[in-house]
Amino acid sequence: MSETFLHLRKIGEKIVQTGNQSYLSGNRRDNFVEWSCDGDVLVVKNDRLGFRPLFYHQCEGEISVSPQIVKLIERGASVEIDDGAMSVFLRLGYFIGDDTPFKAIRALPPNSILTWRDGCFDLQNHGLPKHQKLEISFDKAVDYFAEIFGNAIKKMLPRSENFVVPISGGRDSRHIFLELLRQGAKPLECVTLKHFPPRSDEDAKVAAELCKIADVPHVLLEQPQKRLPNEFRKNLLTNFCADEHGWYLPMADYVEKFDCLYDGIAGDIFLEGLSGRIWTENTVSLYQNHRFTELAENLLGAEAYLPQFLRTPQYERFNRRLAIERLTVELEKHVDEPNPISAFHFWNRTRREIALAPFSMLSASTKVFAPYLEPETIDFLMSLPLDLVKNRKLRETAIKKAYPKFASVEYENKNAAQKLDYKNLRHFGQEVLSFITAQKSDFVKSSFITKHILRGFLQPNHREAVTWFAPQILHLVQLERFIQTNGL
Repeated sequence: MSETFLHLRKIGEKIVQTGNQSYLSGNRRDNFVEWSCDGDVLVVKNDRLGFRPLFYHQCEGEISVSPQIVKLIERGASVEIDDGAMSVFLRLGYFIGDDTPFKAIRALPPNSILTWRDGCFDLQNHGLPKHQKLEISFDKAVDYFAEIFGNAIKKMLPRSENFVVPISGGRDSRHIFLELLRQGAKPLECVTLKHFPPRSDEDAKVAAELCKIADVPHVLLEQPQKRLPNEFRKNLLTNFCADEHGWYLPMADYVEKFDCLYDGIAGDIFLEGLSGRIWTENTVSLYQNHRFTELAENLLGAEAYLPQFLRTPQYERFNRRLAIERLTVELEKHVDEPNPISAFHFWNRTRREIALAPFSMLSASTKVFAPYLEPETIDFLMSLPLDLVKNRKLRETAIKKAYPKFASVEYENKNAAQKLDYKNLRHFGQEVLSFITAQKSDFVKSSFITKHILRGFLQPNHREAVTWFAPQILHLVQLERFIQTNGL
């Protein structure tokens, strides 16, 4: 990632400027963030979804903006932790609203214009788009979805043959891939990244079968033997705002040679129906009945390992009550949407965490197209009533109907046997153990990590436990070191 920032400071009657006078990420049409500075006036804008990350720090007579939090801290932003924000992050794995790990640094809200003029700060936020429930039959929804998604791809057709489609065993990437083919845009290759154990690589088999029928080369990327370097690199690339994506870095490195790629972000959140712990009959009922505190408790889930690996002062500091208070406020914002539970996750987990992969880790060198975020497409998805999508068949039906040649290819079996590569898991445990025992942390208990990793050495079926807690612990320790290095 290039070092991009702008810092303005008013000293007397003079404005001192360092950094980039202008910046643009995206297309200026419907997926962008930008700033421009003319003398003593800075204007920062983004689109109505705000998926491209940008952060700002402002205090009296001074402002800094950057897609990289570290650049703001280098310009003087405080590294004091936002306790409420961290209390949510430690339980959900992502930040909500415009929170970051730091009190003094905020994410630019969607649909905003930030102006700094002669030392005076103003932020105009025009609010999140509102949607009315769409009254439409299942069959008409299938046909309309196919039509508008085709239009979205048409607006994003590549200008050269040097493009790639990352493909998995799911529906998002398949829909994109097959619609590109239908419109005559054949990628140079499709690429699938293997998972770390214990998750299976069932999706790689599915992707290979699709590519064989389409006569498109399929590349299967391996994961590195050493995982820690990518975890630490990921934390910096994502501005300490994600507990996942470390596994994705081989993909980010590989696609640098292509002019553009297509990402399926936001394709599933409004179409996957009642599945898992998050989107259930219970959570839907709690939202519909405005029982936000209970809903927050439900979404946060059990405390699990948190009270075991956090030192007591930190567990009390980043407590569950703070998390519930902040989460409840955010949940209330989406109650009037046709599908509020999906809307909450779209504006928070998808925008604040999932978006970091395509727009912080990939887009530095390669143009990223996100067809599900195209305005007509995302507005349609956000207007769908829950009853129409809860059986998870709408998109699957649309894909089968539009691309019959590929109808026989199954989707990834999420219940496929796990890949219990005990050697790989043991090696990861050794990496984590070596790192943690060499640290002195005020945040986490090294004894907890040591106990579970050593247990994994003796009991192979416990080795996968390290994959449950290690990314979060590594994130915390690296954040702690970053804070110590930069001022506290």
